[in-house]
Amino acid sequence: MMSLIILVGIFQSWNVALSIFNMCLISAVMTMGANIQWGYAGLINFGLMGYAALGGLAAVLISVEPVQEAWVAGGFSILMSLWLIVVMVFAIRFLLKNFKLLFILFLLYSLIYLCCPYKSCLKVRVYSNIPYHRL
Repeated sequence: MMSLIILVGIFQSWNVALSIFNMCLISAVMTMGANIQWGYAGLINFGLMGYAALGGLAAVLISVEPVQEAWVAGGFSILMSLWLIVVMVFAIRFLLKNFKLLFILFLLYSLIYLCCPYKSCLKVRVYSNIPYHRL
């Protein structure tokens, strides 16, 4: 592998060779992370990676100055978005606590509707224009 990267550096460019080597290193680290994340038992755990992502986000937010133009452009909408997320979390919590079965059925139907490639499988046929006669 290293000989191929050296050949790319000689015949094309050392910048290209180093960028390929950089991508190889990044892929190797990501593969080791996926191996640790997935585990030997095959059980995936996103909780650990969620905390790692929060740590990375905290490091970025602390080390970088806020962009004032972004706050001016978003302004009140950013705060309203945050408020909407909080309200949705509490509404879902309330619905799960009080109407657990109904809410779970609604979520299942919503997932089926979103994931079904053929939307006709969920359509209810209503024959309101056809007269119904009793025999």
